[in-house]
Amino acid sequence: MARNRGRTSRSATNIAPVLFRLQEYDNRCYQRIVDTIRLILPFFFNFALEPQYNRLLLNWRERNSDQVFSVAQASDSMLRVLSLVTLLLQPERDLPDVLILDEPELGLHLQDRVSFLWLFKREEARQMRL
Repeated sequence: MARNRGRTSRSATNIAPVLFRLQEYDNRCYQRIVDTIRLILPFFFNFALEPQYNRLLLNWRERNSDQVFSVAQASDSMLRVLSLVTLLLQPERDLPDVLILDEPELGLHLQDRVSFLWLFKREEARQMRL
């Protein structure tokens, strides 16, 4: 499993272990991430985070489907949404002191950009400096 399970890495390659830890030990935070992703990506149902071959892969299920989808089947925009929502909604204790997001809207569909404006405003209300 990934070594850095507590915080998201700079390249966001450890999102699955971070989500797994939240699912196990901070389910309220995990559910807030999932609910927010559903607002932005209505087809999304939940993550399928089960260890496979001694690794956690970023898999998910869509609404009204039992099929498990892999990261290879995600669009770049979807991956950006998953990464940004996980980063911004992780517990405050796991956030770095300073978080610089350079053009986070790049690669997002127009509808996703509007959703992120809403998310940024909501997080700003939580006293984050964005």
